[in-house]
This record gives sequence, C-alpha cells and structure tokens, in this order.
Amino acid sequence: MQALFASRLISPGSLVTVVGALLTVVGSVAYLNDNANLSLPTIFYGIPILLGGLALKSSELPLPFGSPPPRPCGSCGKSLRTCPSAAFSPT
Repeated sequence: MQALFASRLISPGSLVTVVGALLTVVGSVAYLNDNANLSLPTIFYGIPILLGGLALKSSELPLPFGSPPPRPCGSCGKSLRTCPSAAFSPT
C-alpha cells in the first residue's frame, strides 16, 4: 500500500472518493430494495466520506516537475535570490 502512494499511482483523495462513492451507491441500492439495516449505515457513512474525498481531491497540488534551478548572478555567482546586487540589475 505504501508503494502505491509513494509512486503517486493512486492519490489519497482518489481512494477516499472511490470508497465514499461505493458506500453511497450500496446504501442507495439497499434503500431502494427496502433493506433498512444496510441502507442507513452505508448512506450515513458514505456521503460524508465521499465529500471528504472530494475535498481532498480538490486541494491536491501538482508536483513541480521540471522547474529549473535558479540562475546564478553574473557578477558574483550567487543565486539571484540571495545576491544583493541582483535586485538592482536589469534582467
């Protein structure tokens, strides 16, 4: 299970959303078949889990692959973020 999350194959938001949707569908089908013992717990647990999964999914940020490293300053060789003379040089 750890390998799935480490390689970013399945995000936690996707997993929780699928589980919540599955519980909600099972509860809805049980409700339509007049099975109160199965429909109440699955609907009451399924809908909040589904909403929590959707919230996790909407707050995911993409990984910053391919962002270039900061350029060095032309005068001193430091990073442009830390060089005091780079703030006044036109780039």
